[in-house]
Amino acid sequence: QHHPDRGTFTFLVGVGNTVFLPLTLADVFWNQEMMALVILASIGSDFFVWTYGVTLFPRKKTGGNLRFNLPLIAIGVSLCLIYFGSENFMSHLHQKMSHFYWIGKMALPLSMIVLGMNLGKGMFSEIFKPIIFVGALIQLILLPLFAFFLGKWGILPEQIYPVFLLIAMMPSAIMGVILAEWYQGNAKLAAQLVFGSHILSIATIPFWTTIAGI
Repeated sequence: QHHPDRGTFTFLVGVGNTVFLPLTLADVFWNQEMMALVILASIGSDFFVWTYGVTLFPRKKTGGNLRFNLPLIAIGVSLCLIYFGSENFMSHLHQKMSHFYWIGKMALPLSMIVLGMNLGKGMFSEIFKPIIFVGALIQLILLPLFAFFLGKWGILPEQIYPVFLLIAMMPSAIMGVILAEWYQGNAKLAAQLVFGSHILSIATIPFWTTIAGI
């Protein structure tokens, strides 16, 4: 029988911060073309999250099929608009829907509030219990190491490799706390994994960027 927190642990360790932190670092290290690759990678990550990722959590009692949801539909519509829409149409759409930008900006502060609430449910000493270090070992050491060797062995294209490695070295996605709360996972464990991985990534991110020469 699976441990009840297995899904929460797997999601938080397997899904890193693919937007805010990597885009900030990409802006420092690279040009606009490389930043576009980071954004494309984040779309792939979002697709994974809203198809398979959310199924790792226990389903809500009132929920339907998690594979068909509004975020997934939004991703599909956005890709279609980018591919088929003209530049003028996209500019017009952006102006008409600019208020949604501020709604989207609320996601990070809301995630931080939920994160703080769940960290407040336990003692600070619980944040660095063994399971947090196991998660950090997998996410901040083993996954970047795997990406590093894929690049060194020439398996990844030269242009894709630094973006792949950058995303592989990221700490847990903050939105994982909200998803754990919404889909009846262990939100407290999710908050601890997010907080612990972000603290430890202060040391691991500079290490990997130096080793890889990013």
